[in-house]
Amino acid sequence: MSLVRAASLALVLCAAACGALFGPSKQFTEADGDIPEGTMFRVRLEAPVNSRYAHLNEPIRARSLDEVFTDTGIIMLPRHTLFTGSIHDRRGEKVWLEFDSAVLDGQPQRVRARFVGTENGFIGSLHAGDEIVVRLDRPMWSIVAVRERAAGVR
Repeated sequence: MSLVRAASLALVLCAAACGALFGPSKQFTEADGDIPEGTMFRVRLEAPVNSRYAHLNEPIRARSLDEVFTDTGIIMLPRHTLFTGSIHDRRGEKVWLEFDSAVLDGQPQRVRARFVGTENGFIGSLHAGDEIVVRLDRPMWSIVAVRERAAGVR
């Protein structure tokens, strides 16, 4: 076993043990979470969005490109996490994208994250495969918390 693989395994085992002792509150309310509001990361769109032809509430899907870590190196949001949402607002040819659901470890959760490319929406086209930056507008539960919840850790 390589040194890097052994270190990764040790980190995962430590994360599980530390999470059980020092993990987030186990209330799991929609308003709480252990990935803080304001966290920004990149996602890749799975389908194009054209501001000229977009419809209000039109569904959008994207997958995270970045892993989000704690200061101690524990993965909180894995790469390829699925986010779903919709065209949140549309005025003329300006549209705003908002994500309201994420799937971590097969478990869906409500989130609130929005495209932060511009404060005033965007005009133009985003293609399937385009990378955009989103910002959490409220905290969300991490992969560690979701796994603890599924395992019934209290």
